[in-house]
Formats: sequence, structure tokens, C-alpha cells
Amino acid sequence: MFLFFRTDHVVMRILFGLVFVSAIFRLVALIIKERREKILDETHSSAFKEIMRVADSGYLRSYQSFYPEMLDGLYDWERKETEDFIWSSFHDRGYLDMAPLLPKLTRYDGVAGLKEKLSSLDEDNEQRKNIARVLYAATGDEKYNMIH
Repeated sequence: MFLFFRTDHVVMRILFGLVFVSAIFRLVALIIKERREKILDETHSSAFKEIMRVADSGYLRSYQSFYPEMLDGLYDWERKETEDFIWSSFHDRGYLDMAPLLPKLTRYDGVAGLKEKLSSLDEDNEQRKNIARVLYAATGDEKYNMIH
């Protein structure tokens, strides 16, 4: 009986420790997020902040959330970082909803990237239709208009 009580006591201490550590991690994450938002508010363009805000929204993000004109308001010093972020998000992480931004990229061939992704998607995929719309708007090629 005494041994059971002792083990139970140790388990409770471990659980309390885990809860405490978890709370510390949440606090640190909150502080980092607040500092990041403050830095964004002080130094970056409204276009950069809007792209990052929409990208960070996760489940709220959609194909209609991004539009090519978002890139027009970037400061010159932000463009490389922003384009790298967009390209890697689209190609590496599979955020296909960023497709409307790709044709306006200057560091990458966004149209070629869209064509490559279009060919890799299934015929009945809704993302394929969205990418076809972007390609049609960027190139005017009727073969992309027929995918709708």
C-alpha cells in the first residue's frame, strides 16, 4: 500500500512538471509571436504583412485569399524573402492556394511552376481548376480556359 502511494505521488509530480513545462512553452511562443507582430508592424510594408497574415491563417486561407496585386506593394528589400516564401510554400509545402501570386514572381518562373503543378494534379481536382484559371489569366492561352 505504501509503495503504491509513493508511485502515485511520483506520477503526480511528473504530470505537474509536464503541465508546467507546457505552460512555459506556450508563454514563450506567445512572446515570440507578439515580438514578431511588433517587428512586422514597424518595418515591413502592408503588402508583406497581408501576405504573411493570410499565409498564417491556415484553415482560413483559400484560393481567393491571394491576388497578384499583393506583390505590387512590397518594398524592394522584402521581395527576395517574400518570393522565396511563396515559392517554397507552393512547391515544398503544397499550399496551392498561393497560385495567384506565382505569375508575378520575378526571381522564379511562376508560370512554368504552375504548368508543372497542373500536370501533376488529377483531372477532377478543384485545385487543378484554380491553377488553370490563374494560368489562363497570366497567359491568355485558351487551353487553360477549357479546364474550368
